[in-house]
Parts: sequence; C-alpha cells; structure tokens
Amino acid sequence: MRVKYTDVARRLGVSPLQVLVELASMNQPWEDCWPACDEGFVETLTERRRVRAGLAPRAFNPAPEPAPTSPVAALPVSDGAAAILDKLMRKSYGLKSVRIFTLLKKWVHDSKEEDIEELVERGNLQWTDPSRSSVNLAANRLHDTEGIVDIYRRKGGG
Repeated sequence: MRVKYTDVARRLGVSPLQVLVELASMNQPWEDCWPACDEGFVETLTERRRVRAGLAPRAFNPAPEPAPTSPVAALPVSDGAAAILDKLMRKSYGLKSVRIFTLLKKWVHDSKEEDIEELVERGNLQWTDPSRSSVNLAANRLHDTEGIVDIYRRKGGG
C-alpha cells in the first residue's frame, strides 16, 4: 500500500522534510518512491532511528497483533514512572543522558522524583553522574522498558 510522506512523518513524529532527508541518505532511486512510498519504508525508517538512538535493532518476528478487546495488563510501575519511560522512548533517548530537571519540569509534568527513584530501584533507569542529577535508560532492561511503555500506551497514556 502506498503512503504519503506527510503520513509517514506524522507516524514517526518528525517533519516531512526529515523524511525526505532520510530517503536521500539511503542512496536509492527516486522513481520507485515518489510521490508516495510503501509501508516497508516506514518500518525501515523506524529501525534506522532505533539504531541511531542506541537501541538494538528488532528481530523480525511477524507475530499476530493482539485483539483490541484483550484486557490490558496492569502496569508494574506507577503511572508517572511509565510516563517517564514513554517520554524517553518517544524522544529516542536510548542510552543518552537526560537531566532530572528537564525530565520532570519540561517533559513529564505529572511525574515526581519518587517515580525516578522507583525506576532506578527497578533497574530501568541508571544514574549517569555521582551527583544524581541525570539518568539514562539501562541497556540491560530495554526489553522490560519497552513492555512497560507498550502497556502504558495501550492504557491510554502518552
């Protein structure tokens, strides 16, 4: 199915110009992908952005999507903590460090420092400096973090 570049940009949360820059960086012929691209291009861009963010590429497993009527599992963390993880994943922060002030005061207004402490204790976040003023996603818990974010989004958060 052919998809317009504006729709691709909307799905990825970027501008249409950034989508065209990504296309140009792939060094592929333009005839097959102009003025619209196919669905595979969206998945390719998503994977390229994941790798650039420091996350491991996903293995291709065409698993059937769960039925929309299936009950949503309970979050293993508080809503504020899940919102923090969701924001870090949406902004493609991966393993990059982010200041606590930026996280709580600018990005996720409903969260508290207790939510960050909870995530550090669970191992989803780790301190990046001795003064405990910045954190990043823990590399060894990315699968767990993605699961929490998935549940949070299905519940209607984010």
